[in-house]
Amino acid sequence: MKNEVGLKHIALELEISVVAVSRALKDCGDISDNTKRKVRQKAIELGYVPRPLKKSDHKTIAILVDSLGSPFFGMIAEKMIEELKQYNCITTFIPTAQNYACKDNVKEALELSVDGIISFLVPHQDAYEMVLLHRIPFLLFGRYVEDPRMNIVYMDDYQGGQLAASYLLGKGANKLCYIGVDNIECSLRRQKGFVEEGQKNNVNNICIIQSDEINNVEKLIDGGYKWFFCFDDELARHLLSLQKDKNIYVIGYNGSSRFSSRYESFTSIYANYDLMIKDTINILMDKIINNNEGDPIIIKHITQLCE
Repeated sequence: MKNEVGLKHIALELEISVVAVSRALKDCGDISDNTKRKVRQKAIELGYVPRPLKKSDHKTIAILVDSLGSPFFGMIAEKMIEELKQYNCITTFIPTAQNYACKDNVKEALELSVDGIISFLVPHQDAYEMVLLHRIPFLLFGRYVEDPRMNIVYMDDYQGGQLAASYLLGKGANKLCYIGVDNIECSLRRQKGFVEEGQKNNVNNICIIQSDEINNVEKLIDGGYKWFFCFDDELARHLLSLQKDKNIYVIGYNGSSRFSSRYESFTSIYANYDLMIKDTINILMDKIINNNEGDPIIIKHITQLCE
């Protein structure tokens, strides 16, 4: 289908030059961020489609991540790569030091002429506008954000928090502590489920601290806190190593013991990752085949206790 909306239409709508529109869409440094945002939003609104790039026979999928070292990420990434091979896809990893996917991450993916993007990180507004503009199929994995335009496959972190609280209550908890990660939405959902389940069972002494405060947890233990829920298994393992001589109960998140003997006796929360990955790849391939048409798909997976 011929693209009937061109740069001049966007320029006329915004009363700026065609050159400015072109350079804004290329994210050139001589155009202000405010102008770039207005141009992207207007281009999306008008249905402008950038000129398609020439593709090779295989499809390329970019995976946006914030960590290349955790056992959990390694397991998920390995399974994703194997599943994508069934569709003649190759993968490229784009890491970031941020706790969100930024515009530069998306630009790097576009420069690689990717066919689709899987992100382990919630995208910043500017980043997702670039995805929408170029109509690249995009799927958010393991995180959740309220955006009616985004494909999402995630686990029920609120339920995971409830399960963690129930586990610790079964160990006689009368004081609970959640060790989370600041400014990450899935951590807040785990925290909410944990706190509300504790309160429902008449536990009013519930402490919330962040991961960078874990070295000070001994004061809490001395104050009678012996039941801890950690954002992930790495934090839980670190807590246990710091307090190995203390009589405490710790539960982690991600179910690392299911794919690493390193966590053999570790209690944790997990989901059916094989099914999550299959859903992710099926959605992405469908969007690629159908030129990213159709309504966004959101799938939530239940969590389970892993002892």
